[in-house]
Amino acid sequence: MNIALFLPHVGVFGGVRRYLELGNEWTAAGHAVTLHHPAGTPPGWLPFAGRTATLDAARATESDVAIGGDAGTYTALRTHRSRRHVYYCVLEGDPGLPAAIADRSVTLMANSGPLRHQLERRAHRKVLDGAGGIRTERFRPAPALRARGARLRLRARVHAQRHHQLRAPRRERARPLAEPLVAARRHPPTARRRAAARSARGRGAGERGAVGVGAARREHPRAARAGVSPLRRAPQRFGR
Repeated sequence: MNIALFLPHVGVFGGVRRYLELGNEWTAAGHAVTLHHPAGTPPGWLPFAGRTATLDAARATESDVAIGGDAGTYTALRTHRSRRHVYYCVLEGDPGLPAAIADRSVTLMANSGPLRHQLERRAHRKVLDGAGGIRTERFRPAPALRARGARLRLRARVHAQRHHQLRAPRRERARPLAEPLVAARRHPPTARRRAAARSARGRGAGERGAVGVGAARREHPRAARAGVSPLRRAPQRFGR
């Protein structure tokens, strides 16, 4: 079988490694694999057993199946003559996915079970299972690191649970009070209260006899000089 792969580059990325490893497996199984990317050069960080070519060269060639998974190379994938075009989705929210879903002639493939089920609900058609692309004899953690990684994942899960439990109380504590609490205290007498107290004293003195003019002058010297009784002036001064 003649297989054509399309990538935006061959840099050190997990998505690129997936294509390279799958291409190596297909080449070992006897298939002819050609990797198309803008530069057309072989990758320098991971061995690749297939051929490499530019994106422009894909217009003059044919294949039995063409596989791509990037919005930048989607046009080159679709213009390439192939019996079957496959869009290999490896990311949620892939920007090239809407065009692939809208094109009913393109076969969809996902690299995980949850993503495959999500795409099936979204596209309303069958999605191929494309899980794989990792060579376990090369990319695997040491047993000691694997056990340590399990402990780290467990600690991260416990930390996430604690954060979820404490998040609401922290918000409540950080929320300012709508009506701040103020300790009850005795307020100093205002001018209105002092005037009311003087009026009450004046009325009490009038009932007992008379208010001394000298006392009134001592309390309100300005009112006395103006010829106005301080007891009558007080309600006007303080808004009564």
